[in-house]
Amino acid sequence: MEILGDIQDLIGVETLTEDDLEEAERQALANAQNPVFSVEEQAVWKNQLVRYAELRRRLADGTFGLCDVCHRPISCARLRAYPFATTCVDCPPTE
Repeated sequence: MEILGDIQDLIGVETLTEDDLEEAERQALANAQNPVFSVEEQAVWKNQLVRYAELRRRLADGTFGLCDVCHRPISCARLRAYPFATTCVDCPPTE
């Protein structure tokens, strides 16, 4: 998938595949629905699913790696550490 290639190039990840992303989403969904986890833990996993959906949207529309506030590129170091980042280190989070 071309989008995954773009993210791999941008943040220096060479092994990310569509299957990896899908597996992470499946695991988050399973954990969000797992009665073994507390309600709070399930909420964390549900939040993770929302973040995956947002990441996919940003990848698809070309806004991944751009700050939501100032529209400048988010540093690769920040994206490596936190691929869900939507703002650069200079701007306040929008969440």
